[in-house]
Amino acid sequence: RVVDDREVHEYFTHHGHRTAVSQRALQAHADPLLGYTDIDDVGFVVSELSPYEADLDWSELTEPDELAEVIEQLGQ
Repeated sequence: RVVDDREVHEYFTHHGHRTAVSQRALQAHADPLLGYTDIDDVGFVVSELSPYEADLDWSELTEPDELAEVIEQLGQ
């Protein structure tokens, strides 16, 4: 179902924001680390990555400017 109410549409900054806020409102025990961000003007939902789900491959991350960008994103 698509909501095309202008007031509702203008409340959210992007789909990641809408999804995170809606999920918190609709779930009794929503993930406390659920959030949202935007990268290059594209909205994303973010949540905690469990250390038991997958291990990240950091080997490709070698340049200081790339590290700084990742650190900035992880620190939000």
